[in-house]
Amino acid sequence: RSSNLFGVLDTDGTYEYLGALSLAVKKVSGEYPDVLLSDQSNPDAAHIEDIERTIGKELRARYLNPKWIEGMKKENYAGASHIARKFFEYMWGWQVVTPFAIDDTYWEQAYEVYVEDKYDLDLKEFFNKNNPWAMQSISARMLEAVRKKYWDAPEEIRKNLAKEYAIGVIENGIACCDHTCNNPALNQMVVNIISFPGMLSPGLVKQFQEVISKATGMDLKEAVEKRKALHEKLAEVTEEIRQEEKVVQGKEPDKEKLEGYEMVEKKTGRCKSNCLGFIMDNNSHCHWPHWSFGRWLEKKDIKAKC
Repeated sequence: RSSNLFGVLDTDGTYEYLGALSLAVKKVSGEYPDVLLSDQSNPDAAHIEDIERTIGKELRARYLNPKWIEGMKKENYAGASHIARKFFEYMWGWQVVTPFAIDDTYWEQAYEVYVEDKYDLDLKEFFNKNNPWAMQSISARMLEAVRKKYWDAPEEIRKNLAKEYAIGVIENGIACCDHTCNNPALNQMVVNIISFPGMLSPGLVKQFQEVISKATGMDLKEAVEKRKALHEKLAEVTEEIRQEEKVVQGKEPDKEKLEGYEMVEKKTGRCKSNCLGFIMDNNSHCHWPHWSFGRWLEKKDIKAKC
């Protein structure tokens, strides 16, 4: 990291590569490795720090900072989208690949700031006016963290999130991001919660189910059953692959010569020009050595110098 322009919660590339690599190590060794970053944003104080500290600093300095949120509010629709699509989605990414780096406190603080409006920034009005689907996505992402047992949220928070999500779907239609429309298990969990006495009326619960069914083209119960059958099928295929791998690992290597193309090393001479690895044509022009350029040379009946 060489500046403060982008942090680990500003891009998906960091958790996709660094985070996924740590998850792969956990899969092979049984333990998570130390996940470290080189912070060179201040060249005079360059240092190494762990991912937990880095994420904690970014949350306090940026995403949970009322000054930063005020800046996002000025961007209207795009600001609301950035909060949902970047912050919450990327924190979720780190949650999955490095669970030790995101604890319950982070989710609770995010809930307090964005759902309860801890700093009185009129966030509910901001989202409703500019991008209500962004808040719907935020509520759903938090509920998904609860559903998958990454966040052990208090019962009162679960109820409020489910209520906010359901009302948002009824009033504005479903956002249909990857964790809403295509997530019958989450929507069924929400139905179970909002059906509790004192939550939403039976009529509103029915409206929520109808919106979901219209968006997905099937009844919610049917969607749940289909997804369950799909998971069972995937589990069977996964187990078959594991059994095949065990059989292959137990076999002696096949020493018979395989028929096919022989891989040989091909040495090429260096181009004696100033192209520095590029191709020079008859007019002493340098070109990138791409296959399409070779085809162009053949079509024009031009011979490259190297």
